[in-house]
Amino acid sequence: MGKIDSFNITHLNNSEHTGFHTSVHGFMTQAGLENIGAVELDPPYKSAIDIMQDLVHRSTRSPYTPEKDVLDSDRDDGTEYVIDRIYAALKSPIAAEREAATALVPIVSPYKGIASRPKGQESVDIKGMILDLRAPGVAAHVTTLTLDAAIDALEVLNNRYVEIDKLVVVEKPAYAETQEKRKAIDDLYRQIADRAYATALLTPNDKVAEFIRNVNNLIRQTSAAYNQRVAQLKVDRKKKETDGK
Repeated sequence: MGKIDSFNITHLNNSEHTGFHTSVHGFMTQAGLENIGAVELDPPYKSAIDIMQDLVHRSTRSPYTPEKDVLDSDRDDGTEYVIDRIYAALKSPIAAEREAATALVPIVSPYKGIASRPKGQESVDIKGMILDLRAPGVAAHVTTLTLDAAIDALEVLNNRYVEIDKLVVVEKPAYAETQEKRKAIDDLYRQIADRAYATALLTPNDKVAEFIRNVNNLIRQTSAAYNQRVAQLKVDRKKKETDGK
């Protein structure tokens, strides 16, 4: 029996996040709450979505938000690139590169999956990884793998992200409240997903199977739309940089 796919909801902006949960709630109603084991979870979930929708409508979008989204995606890619290069060098035909990778893997292994961490923590952890890779006795291994330029570029991206995050002052008054509400919705969603999976295993029915299929389709569509949005932001930024030359 299928289950609802894992999905990093934290990457979505507030509108995407609220839209996702609104669609999930629609699928719940369509399936019938009793058929997916979520009767008592429906009222708080619906209420949390309504509150979040109100916050989204009241919020003022910062002009820095598009750049912030691109920077976040770019630093995710940069971090993954550095870590993947180090792990790949373990299989290098060049002995010096294998030796360097062997020394660096224990340093970067705690930072794997860094992109899925809360944004503030990610900023701190990227800075920490960069400092670790520049430590005495370590930097030479980084140079052996020709990663100095990539790490310098990652530092620029991360520093700019932190700077932009501080500039988004118009979002700050509602930020704490928004994050609290988002977490509440996400927690309820995970409970609903768990209930649906348990129901599908213990008392399977066509409605819960349909609900799981619908949510998984929504996850794929939402992920594709998010990736397309971020890609377009990158294209727009590159065009702006080119036009400015």
